[in-house]
Amino acid sequence: ALVLHGRWKSTALRYLVVGLILGAAFVVRYQTGLMIAGLLLWELFIRRTAIKQLALCAMGILLFTGVGILVDRWFYGTWTLTLWTYLAENLIEGRAAAFSTEPWWDYFAEVLERGVPPFSLLYLIPPLVVLVFRRKDPLAWIVLPFLLVHLLIGHKELRFLFPVLGLLPLMVVSGLAEIQRRWWPRMSEARGVRIAAGAFVVVHVPLLLVTMLKPADTEIGLYRSVYRGVPGPITLYHTGEHPYHRVADIHFYRRPGLQVESWPGKDTVPQEHFLFVGRAALPEGITASEATVLYTSFPEWVLRFNVGGWVERTNKWTVWEVRRR
Repeated sequence: ALVLHGRWKSTALRYLVVGLILGAAFVVRYQTGLMIAGLLLWELFIRRTAIKQLALCAMGILLFTGVGILVDRWFYGTWTLTLWTYLAENLIEGRAAAFSTEPWWDYFAEVLERGVPPFSLLYLIPPLVVLVFRRKDPLAWIVLPFLLVHLLIGHKELRFLFPVLGLLPLMVVSGLAEIQRRWWPRMSEARGVRIAAGAFVVVHVPLLLVTMLKPADTEIGLYRSVYRGVPGPITLYHTGEHPYHRVADIHFYRRPGLQVESWPGKDTVPQEHFLFVGRAALPEGITASEATVLYTSFPEWVLRFNVGGWVERTNKWTVWEVRRR
């Protein structure tokens, strides 16, 4: 916004502040460096900004990057260039690709699938129109290098595209304006478009409310139920997957006095009162009469509609409180 619409008395100060803000974005998430490079190239070749002003912008970026290096020194306890470590581990050593590799078009399929089709076409077609037909638009210069590099990287996750998410509404509106200007002058007045826009609001407002009010991590409900469900020290048994191990052990959501142990098997549990968590049914050694459901990933009323046995095939957590008489 400062680059395009900033009206400061001192242009030099404005570009220095822009550089500091871009540097902050770079330190927080290194992938934004691709977007920053695109913006600076747009300034140089399209806007033809003076080299002196771009140098001030670059100085701001370097200053904040230096702050990031000092913070890394503080927390790591040694001088560490985290940008180089990140690139070396993920790209040169190929650790990111060790998780999985996907085809170049996978992001388009992911957006189409997860964006509530057919409405998700709105997140694909207008932005692509901007990239193809508005080649002097700063949005295109910012997004295109970021997108191309991520298409070329083998391991893909939709969260990798989150840095451009804030620009997506601008891309959509700009793309729709270009479609109307080039091919469909009366698009905004068309009855079908108005119906589609109304349907978009009707579908997305409830989804937005649900998304805003529920935890981003689906397992927070499990942790909350264990934390609040039973007072005092207690043991939580599990079979297979450890619910509090997510790459590393999680301690923040574990209350004092909670012991988490693997299920030892039938007739070998000494406690008369304990918790059990699993993704399937109760294990052998616990009867249904002894167990009360404390938490499940789905509301109880949803589980009653077990059409075609989807409940048994669904990956869900259940926490039982077990009392043996």
